[in-house]
Amino acid sequence: MKIEHFGGAVEIADVAALDGVLDARYGDDANEYWLDGEAEFPCLAICVRGSSAYLHFFPQADHPGFASRGEDTTDRAAIFFTNTPTEIMEVSSHAVVPIDRARAAAQEFFRLGSLPRSLRWTEL
Repeated sequence: MKIEHFGGAVEIADVAALDGVLDARYGDDANEYWLDGEAEFPCLAICVRGSSAYLHFFPQADHPGFASRGEDTTDRAAIFFTNTPTEIMEVSSHAVVPIDRARAAAQEFFRLGSLPRSLRWTEL
């Protein structure tokens, strides 16, 4: 599996290597990861900041994807970073999940290559 993140692109062969890459943080304790297999799709994007994460799953090129769904019902803006450690991206707090749940979803995507069922999702 290929992972692109603020530190560059890496190929990983097992869950231990995946976990090692997912530990990398830059700037404001943040990173953005793009995971895909041998083909460009499906792919999983994970934005991480501190102990929070936002995930976006793309099943195919012409589909807007699925956004993670967390437990927060206040609908405030959560700040993450995209493309670089300084480019701010706001997402609804409804879509934010704890980092341990994001890691479990990444591991599931690594094993199955499909929408992780360990999270709840909103189809966009």
